[in-house]
Amino acid sequence: MRLNVSSMLERLQDQTASDNLYLQQSLDEYGDAALEEDEFHETNNPIMDKTLLDASAEGFR
Repeated sequence: MRLNVSSMLERLQDQTASDNLYLQQSLDEYGDAALEEDEFHETNNPIMDKTLLDASAEGFR
C-alpha cells in the first residue's frame, strides 16, 4: 500500500482550518451563554457539598 504523504498533510491542514473556523463561529455564537452557564455551577451531589461547606476543614480530620 502506497501512502501519499503530501496529500495526507494537505487534508489535515484543510481539516484544521475548518475546525478552527467552526470553533471561532461557535465561540462567537455561544460564548456568552457558556460563560453564564459556567458561573452557575451545579453539582451532582448538593447534599454532600452543603455538608462539606458547613463542616469546613475542621470537620474532617
